[in-house]
Amino acid sequence: MNKTAALEETEVVDPSSGKQIRISTTTRLLYRKAYPQEYGDMRNARLNQAIAKDFASNSGNVLHYFRLGKRGAPRNEHKPEGAEEGKVYGNVAEIRGNASSFFISAIQDDTIDILTIQNSWIKPKYKGSQDKPMAFGDT
Repeated sequence: MNKTAALEETEVVDPSSGKQIRISTTTRLLYRKAYPQEYGDMRNARLNQAIAKDFASNSGNVLHYFRLGKRGAPRNEHKPEGAEEGKVYGNVAEIRGNASSFFISAIQDDTIDILTIQNSWIKPKYKGSQDKPMAFGDT
């Protein structure tokens, strides 16, 4: 059977953004593979809640923000009505981490979608005047 990366809603809200957390099929599959004893036989809905709570508990540990999409794509296509000029809205993702895994998530208008997890992360190197990761909302 070939699984796709569908997103399923959870009841968990991210404490730093106030947005509902959704979990991808890919993330569930990787959790079951990485932690077979704890999550191998757990039902999807319960596992989604567990993953979302783990993600939310790392809200203070965002390691990196980055833009999604093609280079040169409009940066403010999802800009809210009355939003501040010069800020980036939509098409943003983040990496959050803890001691055992790193979450890759896309920040949507109303949700945060956990796309995948991985067991390592290498801090990007910056060229020129860029000496730090982009903060959410920075230009």
